[in-house]
Amino acid sequence: MNRIRLALATLAIGALSQQALAADIPGAGAPLLRAPAAVIASSWAGIYAGGHVGYAWVNNNYRLNDGFIEQFTFDTSGFLGGGQLGAQAQWGHWVLGLEGTYSGADLAQTHTSALIAGKTAAVDVRQIATITGKIGWAASDRWMVYGKGGFAFGRFHTLDINSAGTNFDMSVWENGYTLGLGMDFMWSPNWVVGAEFDYYAFRFNRQLFNSGIRAAITDSDADIFAFMIRLSYLFGTRW
Repeated sequence: MNRIRLALATLAIGALSQQALAADIPGAGAPLLRAPAAVIASSWAGIYAGGHVGYAWVNNNYRLNDGFIEQFTFDTSGFLGGGQLGAQAQWGHWVLGLEGTYSGADLAQTHTSALIAGKTAAVDVRQIATITGKIGWAASDRWMVYGKGGFAFGRFHTLDINSAGTNFDMSVWENGYTLGLGMDFMWSPNWVVGAEFDYYAFRFNRQLFNSGIRAAITDSDADIFAFMIRLSYLFGTRW
């Protein structure tokens, strides 16, 4: 019996000694803390509308056939501005959406024939509209980078005058495609400011008529590059 009591006393003293030692070690016995995983708030989801302003560069060339075939090349630049309307949803870092844009512009240039006196060719890009899909990566609830691509529609005004003074004047919407890259910053709840670079490509042919006289524009190849600043209001999101 005495041996059993002695063994129990020894065990009790050992347990008390371990507890006292643990109490002297800083942080001992405290729960293990781990850094919280990064969480991206779903602050980019919603419908947005806004405006943009920027600068565009155009390279366009076409072959004019009014009884004599001649190639014309146009390189011009100018301001453009308009609006955008879109909707997007967010899954973690990923943001997917659809967007429509409209821009007015005045990207015009006129050339005089180097071969035939009195012959003139002109082109003017007056309007650009797009319907695009959009995919973004939200680095935080404030910053997002994205790419976009889809359909482009450009209103091209062409004016061609042959050596006899006959005008071939036409303004028509042409179909093309667009690709773009951009970055957005949510500088206050719901308000988003961003910068975007876009490329538009148009390829088309035209048949021209005036008073029974025919001409044709063929192999038109227009490339437009634009840089713009955007401001949008994103509905329904909060920090």
